[in-house]
Amino acid sequence: MMYILLNGPIASGRSEIAKELCASLTKLGPCAVDSFASPLRHFVSTALGDKYKETDKEKARPELSGYSVNQWVRSLTNYMYVTYGEDVLARLLIHRSLRWPNRTVRFYIVDDAERPHDIVCMPNRFVVKVQRPFRDTGFVYHSMPHYTLNNNGNLSDLWVKAEKLSHAISKVAL
Repeated sequence: MMYILLNGPIASGRSEIAKELCASLTKLGPCAVDSFASPLRHFVSTALGDKYKETDKEKARPELSGYSVNQWVRSLTNYMYVTYGEDVLARLLIHRSLRWPNRTVRFYIVDDAERPHDIVCMPNRFVVKVQRPFRDTGFVYHSMPHYTLNNNGNLSDLWVKAEKLSHAISKVAL
């Protein structure tokens, strides 16, 4: 299994790239999209009785003591790193990926590779640096990506770039 890690700031297009990339790579073998923080997102959405995708993640919530969903997830993430180690979310993702129900996945795309400890923990990784103008202020990228994708905000351009990325990955995966 190859782990494809999309490394870039929030709102850089990582999730859209992951969907397009998975659709393209499926031609070469089974593909899945996941994120390091998905168990935490699932937890907060279940606790709030909301669908995560439909939740306003920046709005202060009284049931979260005035914190937003994003602040709460970051706080819980930091607690987990301190308590269980800086690579805990990577270890949990690896565990989930190896237990994928009823099939073997060839390409496992992770759409939220932001922290260095999560990235270096992953075996057989292919790191994609996702850049988007005005979104990466202060973001610290992985120092040695295998591929750089520049997102200018145009969806049709992004789809073409995701297809080119899938060709680059297929050369490494063969």
